[in-house]
Amino acid sequence: MAEQPYDWYQDWQSPRNGVQRWSVWRLLQSAAVLVLLGAAAMALVFDRLDTSPRKLSLIEENRLLQEQVVEADQLLTTYSERLAQLEQRDQELFRIMLQADTIPSAVRQVGIGGSAPDDMADRFDGTTRSIVRDLTKNLGILERRLTLQASSAAELMALAQVFYQRTEELPSLVPADGPIISVFGYRQHPVYKTRRFHWGVDITMPIGAPVHASGAGVIEEVVHRHSTFGTYVVIRHAAAGYKTLYAHLDSVAPNVWLGQRVARGAVIAFSGNTGLSVAPHLHYEVHNLEGRRLNPFPFLEIDMSTEERTAVLRRAAQQ
Repeated sequence: MAEQPYDWYQDWQSPRNGVQRWSVWRLLQSAAVLVLLGAAAMALVFDRLDTSPRKLSLIEENRLLQEQVVEADQLLTTYSERLAQLEQRDQELFRIMLQADTIPSAVRQVGIGGSAPDDMADRFDGTTRSIVRDLTKNLGILERRLTLQASSAAELMALAQVFYQRTEELPSLVPADGPIISVFGYRQHPVYKTRRFHWGVDITMPIGAPVHASGAGVIEEVVHRHSTFGTYVVIRHAAAGYKTLYAHLDSVAPNVWLGQRVARGAVIAFSGNTGLSVAPHLHYEVHNLEGRRLNPFPFLEIDMSTEERTAVLRRAAQQ
């Protein structure tokens, strides 16, 4: 009987060689894994060793970008702190001085909270993404706070203008240089010789001495040769809520006419002895806008120092 040729494949498939087959298969798997790991390691090494100008430029550009973003974030923090100081002065000083309503803290918090948009941050990875996300969020907060503070500043500017105008129109300047010889209240009338109420103050001064507007305002009346007051002028101080009357004048200043706005301290007339008067003097009254006559003394008591008065008169003369 002839000997059969050796069939290695059939022998490999026989059950007695199962363990051997498994061992060889495991060996092949291990070899494949080692080859893949080696390839990955080589790729990583080559990537690390890649010193092409393009890659080096990108690395440097990314480093500079991170530095600039960090500097911007630090600058943003500085501006935020300065804005907080301005918000505090706005709340605790300016609004109190101008008698404005305070801004509730709930409204102030309009600049706090919320999530940052991720569109820009998602373009970056790792640390850069976190930095850009925080910067974008803080920029949004600062923008809302600035918008609120700008609105508050506009309101305060308008109030300050009103406050300044009211202060300028307050009739607090003594309208003439000379001693006060008669005050607000009952007195013996110098002509009728009876006890009558005197509705203003009298300041003695020579004929032709300048009479000044006690506060800024608009000329409302100019009357010549009135039976009681003689020649007189009335100024309306609407912002302050008063009117002032200057009587027994010799003449009105040539540049004074109805409807003209005059500055505090402006020369509006010259003293005289017209009307029901026995000697040269200025009769001065203060009224509210409804026409009720008030005691001028509380206004004259807040008159300024001599230096301040001189400065006001000089400024008015230049206008």
